Amino acid sequence: MHKHGYAYHGLVLRGGSKHWAEGESEADARLQSPGDYWYQKAGLVHQDSFPTDEETILFLQFEGPTDTIFVK
Repeated sequence: MHKHGYAYHGLVLRGGSKHWAEGESEADARLQSPGDYWYQKAGLVHQDSFPTDEETILFLQFEGPTDTIFVK
Protein backbone atom coordinates (compact mmCIF):
# COMPACT_ATOMS: atom_id res chain seq x y z
CA MET A 1 0.00 0.00 0.00
CA HIS A 2 1.14 3.53 -0.68
CA LYS A 3 -0.02 7.13 -1.00
CA HIS A 4 0.99 10.31 -2.80
CA GLY A 5 1.37 13.90 -1.64
CA TYR A 6 -0.63 15.18 -4.61
CA ALA A 7 -3.78 13.99 -6.32
CA TYR A 8 -3.60 12.46 -9.78
CA HIS A 9 -5.73 11.43 -12.74
CA GLY A 10 -5.26 7.91 -14.13
CA LEU A 11 -6.22 6.45 -17.51
CA VAL A 12 -5.66 2.90 -18.78
CA LEU A 13 -4.22 3.06 -22.29
CA ARG A 14 -3.42 -0.63 -22.77
CA GLY A 15 -3.80 -3.85 -20.81
CA GLY A 16 -5.64 -4.05 -17.51
CA SER A 17 -5.33 -2.56 -14.06
CA LYS A 18 -6.94 -2.92 -10.65
CA HIS A 19 -6.95 0.00 -8.22
CA TRP A 20 -8.30 -0.12 -4.67
CA ALA A 21 -8.18 1.91 -1.45
CA GLU A 22 -7.14 0.88 2.05
CA GLY A 23 -9.86 -1.28 3.61
CA GLU A 24 -10.88 -2.70 0.22
CA SER A 25 -9.47 -5.85 -1.40
CA GLU A 26 -7.88 -6.60 -4.74
CA ALA A 27 -10.40 -9.41 -5.23
CA ASP A 28 -13.27 -6.90 -5.08
CA ALA A 29 -11.57 -4.27 -7.26
CA ARG A 30 -12.96 -3.95 -10.78
CA LEU A 31 -10.60 -4.77 -13.65
CA GLN A 32 -10.07 -1.53 -15.56
CA SER A 33 -9.65 -1.73 -19.34
CA PRO A 34 -8.37 0.72 -21.95
CA GLY A 35 -10.32 3.96 -21.70
CA ASP A 36 -11.17 3.58 -18.00
CA TYR A 37 -10.38 6.64 -15.84
CA TRP A 38 -9.99 7.24 -12.11
CA TYR A 39 -9.11 10.14 -9.84
CA GLN A 40 -6.87 9.54 -6.85
CA LYS A 41 -7.11 12.02 -3.97
CA ALA A 42 -3.88 13.16 -2.31
CA GLY A 43 -2.96 11.23 0.82
CA LEU A 44 -5.41 8.36 0.26
CA VAL A 45 -3.73 5.01 0.92
CA HIS A 46 -4.23 2.66 -2.04
CA GLN A 47 -2.68 -0.09 -4.16
CA ASP A 48 -2.60 -1.18 -7.79
CA SER A 49 -2.11 -4.45 -9.64
CA PHE A 50 -1.87 -5.44 -13.28
CA PRO A 51 -3.43 -8.92 -13.45
CA THR A 52 -3.43 -9.48 -17.21
CA ASP A 53 -0.88 -11.18 -19.45
CA GLU A 54 -0.83 -8.14 -21.71
CA GLU A 55 1.58 -5.27 -21.08
CA THR A 56 -0.25 -2.50 -19.21
CA ILE A 57 0.32 1.17 -20.02
CA LEU A 58 -1.22 3.92 -17.89
CA PHE A 59 -1.30 7.68 -18.29
CA LEU A 60 -0.96 9.42 -14.90
CA GLN A 61 -1.15 13.19 -14.50
CA PHE A 62 -0.21 14.42 -11.03
CA GLU A 63 -1.40 17.77 -9.68
CA GLY A 64 2.07 18.43 -8.25
CA PRO A 65 5.45 16.69 -7.96
CA THR A 66 5.32 12.91 -8.28
CA ASP A 67 6.08 11.04 -5.06
CA THR A 68 5.31 7.65 -3.55
CA ILE A 69 5.10 7.10 0.19
CA PHE A 70 4.95 3.41 1.16
CA VAL A 71 2.84 2.48 4.20
CA LYS A 72 2.47 -0.75 6.16
